Order: sequence, then structure tokens, then C-alpha cells
Amino acid sequence: PLQKDWRDDIAVWREGGDTYQRIVDKSDERGHPISKSMAHRYVNKVFTPHEYKPTSLKDRQMFTEIRDFVLESYLNDSEATLSSIKQTIKGTFDEEISEAVVRRIREECGLICYNTRYGHSVREVNRPLRLSFCEQQIAERNMFTNHVFTDECMVQLSANSRFCFCLRGDVLRRVKSTHKNPVRIMIWGGISWDGPTELILLDPSTKIDSGLYQVMLDSAYKPWAR
Repeated sequence: PLQKDWRDDIAVWREGGDTYQRIVDKSDERGHPISKSMAHRYVNKVFTPHEYKPTSLKDRQMFTEIRDFVLESYLNDSEATLSSIKQTIKGTFDEEISEAVVRRIREECGLICYNTRYGHSVREVNRPLRLSFCEQQIAERNMFTNHVFTDECMVQLSANSRFCFCLRGDVLRRVKSTHKNPVRIMIWGGISWDGPTELILLDPSTKIDSGLYQVMLDSAYKPWAR
């Protein structure tokens, strides 16, 4: 995975609306005590690229092409790994470089590691329709005070975390017990200007069709709406 320094989280926290005091508290909890002024400097730090030429290259003239290749690799795939880029460079340029060199090139190009954010994928045919609808609502200054937005979500009992933090050499703590078939449940609910609706719990194997959805509206939504 991309190497991320603990200071990168400070900018993410600030962007999420945390105060500098909250950022200081979070940093202290992670074992990195800082002051409010330090947090402010980290957030507003201007990146200054520096010239870097690795000494491990057999052909120093290839560095410019390799640097451009690393930048293009991340622009094409923002989740590219150091090891994959290293192997591609060896196959393309016949240069054996370390992951540290790739990391230094990445820093020189101004690439910064951020936490991934996901959004709904909208098909091309639906994008202009949604854009037109949103522009119309903005023009009408619609605040959606009499609308309810509903959705379903699948929740499972056990967590499947991809990362864990252990002391160096403590390999036993890396082994975590997981359920092959964790208990899951589907939850239906809605949110509006006046607050959340009542929740409906469904079996994960339940198929929500038009008939069942009407039953859900009659049994949960209508009493709440009244």
C-alpha cells in the first residue's frame, strides 16, 4: 500500500471540520504530541519539490523517463503500490531500483497520500438527467423540507478489518478470528428534515420487491409520517 506519514492525517482531520484542539488530542492519542501551532503549520505547509537523482541507476540519463513514468502510473492508478511500480520499471527500463527510490520520486512529483473516499457510480446516460434535476432544485432554492430519503443497508455482526497494529515481532497478535458466515441483517430506514423514520429489520435473504416495499411503507412509514 501507499506509504502515509502520520502528518497526512492532520490535513484530513482539518478538512473534516476538526478544530486544532481536537487535532492535538487525536495526535496525542496516537503517540505524536504536537501543539496547535505545529498542527497549523502542517495543514498550511506548501510543498516545495526538490531535485533528486538516485545513485543506484545504471544509466543516469534514464532518470527523467523513469520519473515521468512513476508520475503517469499514479495518475492512471491512484492506488498503485510501490512494489508494482518497481517491478514495472525493471521490466520496462531494465533498472533495479528500491521502493525507497520510488517513494522519493513520488514525493518530488508532489504526490500526497489521502484517505480514500467513495461515491455512488452513476451511468453516463443518467448523469445529465441528475445534473438537470439538481440545477433545477438549486434554482428553486428547494430545501427538501417535505421529503424523506430512504435506503437499505446490510450490516454484519463481525468486523473485517484489513489492518492491525502490533509491536515488531509480535506475530501472534496478527492472527484474528473471523466468522466464515457472520450474522447479517438488512436495515431499512429514512431521513428527513424532521428526523429519522422508524427502522425495519429484514432477513438478509429477503428480496425487496414492489409488494414488500408497499407493506413496509404501510407498516412503518405511514404511522411515522402522521
